[in-house]
Amino acid sequence: EMPAILVGYHIPNVASPDIYALDILQMVLADGESSRLHKKLVRELGIAAAADANAEWKIDPGLFLFDIKMKPSKDPAEGEKALYGEIESIAANGVTAGELAKAKNRLLSNFYGGMQTVNGKANRIGRYEILFGDFNEIYRVQERYQAVTLDDVKRVAGTYFKKTNRSVMTLIPEA
Repeated sequence: EMPAILVGYHIPNVASPDIYALDILQMVLADGESSRLHKKLVRELGIAAAADANAEWKIDPGLFLFDIKMKPSKDPAEGEKALYGEIESIAANGVTAGELAKAKNRLLSNFYGGMQTVNGKANRIGRYEILFGDFNEIYRVQERYQAVTLDDVKRVAGTYFKKTNRSVMTLIPEA
């Protein structure tokens, strides 16, 4: 019942070292009420009800998806423009050291939180064996996230979040 925008940027598979910086971008842009997209689209502009992102690790190249649910009376083009503005800002200026540190902490907290149960550990081992061909990659995750720099985040934003590398779908509810 609400207009929505889905924007997908093509990203590399899990073998690329860029996946760690892309995960950090996902956190900065769309993780919670302090994320850039929530602050801009929901609170500041008041045009969206929600702004989410997902960049799932895959064996094959995948998509970094943005899902913006607009408020009923708002034009999806406004949301799309605001999204691109935030992306372009990061590609040009990067993220702050505080945003980088917070994203790393959240990612590692989620990673370890997902292994609190036997089922969680078994799922993680199986997933890493399938994705990487070696479950021992689990032991390298923390160092790979910690190795991501401000320049890495800026670089991947500029590399993958280009107009020529995206697909856009706008959903308009019928009257």
